[in-house]
Amino acid sequence: MINKIYKEIAEKEYFSAEGCYINELFNEAIKTGASIAKAIVEPGITTENHFLKETEEWYYLLEGRGEMYINGIMIGEVSKGEIIHIPSNIPQCIKNTGTENLVFLCFCVPAFNLDRYVKVE
Repeated sequence: MINKIYKEIAEKEYFSAEGCYINELFNEAIKTGASIAKAIVEPGITTENHFLKETEEWYYLLEGRGEMYINGIMIGEVSKGEIIHIPSNIPQCIKNTGTENLVFLCFCVPAFNLDRYVKVE
């Protein structure tokens, strides 16, 4: 593997159907099998309930506070410095309950692919 330093490119940030801002920081499925994205959820917003097929996810909270829901159940309040594990194929969403943006990193294994994203009604 070639050593490389990856930098965030602000212009790559987009508003997703999930209801938050996403900036995919790293996604090299062929080389590493993993991806990292930064998510920003605005105050009062709950992301779309969804799951990732055959993809485990970890959230690392950088700023803000919220409530994490897995399989329709609030598993707890979350805040800066906490890590949330989301098993593959399990519905999940996160709600920003604070007055500032909720910012977190999303680590996916295998790497995120839009084909794996499933909206839950």
